[in-house]
Amino acid sequence: AKDVQDAFNNSLGTDAAQALKDFNSATLGTIDNVKAMSSINNAMNKGISKDSIPGIAKFVQQLKDAGIATGDVASEMETLTTAIATGRTVSLQRMGIDIDKNAVLLEYGKQLALTDAAERGVTLTEEGLISSGQDFVKTLTEEQKQAAITTAVLDAIKVKSDSMVEPTSDFADKVVALK
Repeated sequence: AKDVQDAFNNSLGTDAAQALKDFNSATLGTIDNVKAMSSINNAMNKGISKDSIPGIAKFVQQLKDAGIATGDVASEMETLTTAIATGRTVSLQRMGIDIDKNAVLLEYGKQLALTDAAERGVTLTEEGLISSGQDFVKTLTEEQKQAAITTAVLDAIKVKSDSMVEPTSDFADKVVALK
């Protein structure tokens, strides 16, 4: 537990307390602090920004509440962050996130083509935009491709999460019932 806390504090520094608070708020405190810190550390080690983690955690909690995710929050968080980091579409689809990698990359390439055309003062036709977008995709490194896909997945998670019921927990329901 001390190792996890030390790694957590080292990676987040002065933001550690707020990051833990945001994570616990997103998951309604359904996992203990050591598992929460470990989940945050693991996600960040996979290249996921600390600002994206509470939204991912909230989505996992919503999946649990909906009966879509059957494992505990920490293990489902691990599955989802691994899927995000690696672009594993099967795991993402199981969680309701359907990403067409080729379409994402073409859209990213088209954005790059539009930026390039604007800088050069050129107007592109739709056909020219698609062709230029495809050309830009061919020049992307694997890291750039993965970054574009990760961004699309995080956007899809936000949209999906916003359309779902706010997370609840049995504990929270029991506390409300006792009042």
